[in-house]
Amino acid sequence: MKVSVYSLKKKMYFDFLLNIVANLIFTVSSQIVVYPIISKNISEASFGTLLTVMGISNAIGVIFGGSLSQIRLLSKGKYTFEENESFNFLFLMTIFFSFITSNFIYFFFLGEIDKISFLMLLVLTSFIAIRSYLVVYYRINLNFKMIFLHMIMTSLGYIFGLIVFIFFIKTWVIVFLIGEIISFLFLYYTTNWKSEFNFNFKFSKKVGLDYFQLITSSSVYSMMTYVDRLLIYPFLGASQVAIYYAASLVGKLAGIVLLPLSNVILSYLSSEENKDGWKIFKILFFFSFFLGLLALITSILLSPFLIRILYPNLMNSIENVYIFASFAAIISAVAALLQPALMRYCPLWYQTFIQSIYAVSYVGFSIPLMNVWGLKGFAYGNLIASLIRYLLVVGIGIYYLKIKNIEKEFK
Repeated sequence: MKVSVYSLKKKMYFDFLLNIVANLIFTVSSQIVVYPIISKNISEASFGTLLTVMGISNAIGVIFGGSLSQIRLLSKGKYTFEENESFNFLFLMTIFFSFITSNFIYFFFLGEIDKISFLMLLVLTSFIAIRSYLVVYYRINLNFKMIFLHMIMTSLGYIFGLIVFIFFIKTWVIVFLIGEIISFLFLYYTTNWKSEFNFNFKFSKKVGLDYFQLITSSSVYSMMTYVDRLLIYPFLGASQVAIYYAASLVGKLAGIVLLPLSNVILSYLSSEENKDGWKIFKILFFFSFFLGLLALITSILLSPFLIRILYPNLMNSIENVYIFASFAAIISAVAALLQPALMRYCPLWYQTFIQSIYAVSYVGFSIPLMNVWGLKGFAYGNLIASLIRYLLVVGIGIYYLKIKNIEKEFK
């Protein structure tokens, strides 16, 4: 039965709203409840270490699991049946790479940590990678109701982990580990992953090459998402990590709510054939610009109020930083909303190009400015790099989807 255009658009708008609400619930539970309560039970330096470590864990999980998820989402009609069977093998490789990479990084990064907490961190990172991939089974079928339920269960898992941390096990890792385990159990019993998975492993060079290309660009993007912690930590110390986190909180909250919309967009784009890429890009441009402007105004108005409630001990340290930090976070989120169109209609190497330029400009501006003006200088550098990335995304979209198509028509 053919679905009408009106019904499809209605469902898409509903899915947008559902995804916003789902991520809002998860954002409130983690950023407004879990992190502030943990910060009140540990020192400022320890909280800065927590933020840095969780940044690394999330980055590794998204690099391997998220990249495989996007390749799987874009695979409709692109690979043969035999090539699609490569995902079983790559899924196990995703878990293996996540475990080994986190083991290597934490071994050199965390000097003073007990062996139990170290092992828990390795397991936590692997579960994040598993979650980042398995949600693709909902997205392939455009089943955003299950994504909504999954986010609620994950949020409840984090809250339950927080209770265990406060009353029983005094290590903050347990909060996130319990949350991710509950998330995995929900995915395990509500997706058809089990029926597809088998040990008859096959490997396709074509799928593997696409996965490697996306890992390369995703590695840069994911590390850049948390690079503020990775750069501030060695240069300014763990306490400054906590201060910058609080300063950019509202901007990043807006980004956390906006970014999952890109998954909705990519899901719908991957399910449709022969669409006008330039028309879709224009719609996304105006849509993301409006949302970004709204998020920026909200961030400027709410930041002082919200930070004063959640992190009162850090308020005096962030007054000259929060506007620039929030602006940079929102621009990054707006650029991410545009990228699904590039991923769907442009060669994947464009993603690597954009993220590489972004990484070089981020480090190139942030470190020198941080050496001059401290945390405020770092915020300046972050903002400049985010603007460069946004202009690259817009510029490539215009060039490849409009100008290049016009040139083809005249040939």
